[in-house]
Amino acid sequence: MTINQQQEMEELVQRFGTPLVHRTVPFGTSTYWTQQAWNRTREVCMVIRRPHDCLLTFTKTFYPQGVYRLLTGGVEFHETVLEALHREVYEETGLQASVERFLACISYHAEEDKDSAIRFTTFAFLLDGREGTPQVIDPQEQLASYQEVPIDEIGHIAQQLECLPDTHSSMLKESWKHWGRFRAVIHRAVAESLQML
Repeated sequence: MTINQQQEMEELVQRFGTPLVHRTVPFGTSTYWTQQAWNRTREVCMVIRRPHDCLLTFTKTFYPQGVYRLLTGGVEFHETVLEALHREVYEETGLQASVERFLACISYHAEEDKDSAIRFTTFAFLLDGREGTPQVIDPQEQLASYQEVPIDEIGHIAQQLECLPDTHSSMLKESWKHWGRFRAVIHRAVAESLQML
């Protein structure tokens, strides 16, 4: 099935509002994106609201100690963004979370792209997941633990991600510094969008 991405975006906006933050960011080289986006060119970021006005974050078994972040998951080529969002929420948390708001849409192009061709896009949504206890359903996700953090901590998480050491990760096949800089972008966008609510 071929997804009409422009029509899909219009439907997402109609259902969940215009993203509060919507921008294109130069990041990485064309070689980097060829390696990273061979099996997906889009992902969802799950901003799951928990009790006491906290948000759900997680860490994986191979992350540096103390590094937690918002949950993300790839959109398969045959999936819509919304289908991927529901699948990933279930696989990574087991929660029955409902979508509240389209928070951010961040597109990336390679730093040297003259035509600014989009290489990858992250769609962030605020979800109500206050009921139930999160538990990983798919063991391949390699989730180690969850942490619930106050909303205003998301900016601090972005800062922590930006400051990861320039050491190689055999799991990621890139440096933690580069990975952290990439992951920090959507955290900053989410923090900015939540301040607008």
